[in-house]
Amino acid sequence: SVPFLLSNRGYGFLWNNPAVGRVTFAQNGTEWVAEVSEQLDYWVTAGDTPAEISAAYARVTGTPPMMPDYAMGFWQCKLRYRNQQELLEVARGYKQRNLPISVIVIDFFHWPNQGDWMFD
Repeated sequence: SVPFLLSNRGYGFLWNNPAVGRVTFAQNGTEWVAEVSEQLDYWVTAGDTPAEISAAYARVTGTPPMMPDYAMGFWQCKLRYRNQQELLEVARGYKQRNLPISVIVIDFFHWPNQGDWMFD
């Protein structure tokens, strides 16, 4: 996720800091915390409308590229496949039914640790 706050008070706030951290939103304030960092980097913009604030953010950070054609169709994803055979059975099922499919997501448990991602 991108740590960008679009406030209903006419500003946007980008927490541009690679350190592990957190943000707390409360009724009486907002707290941004970086546990271990030698410097902080953030960016603030203002605008009359959410569209103006979002446009300023896009001018500074850039816009995402258009997804490739193959990724615009149906994505098959489930909690996990037990093995390659099960995954191939699912793919064959789509083919047998003549159902179009663009992507099968198979990255479950790809990361070595669960939880917040951080540098080791």
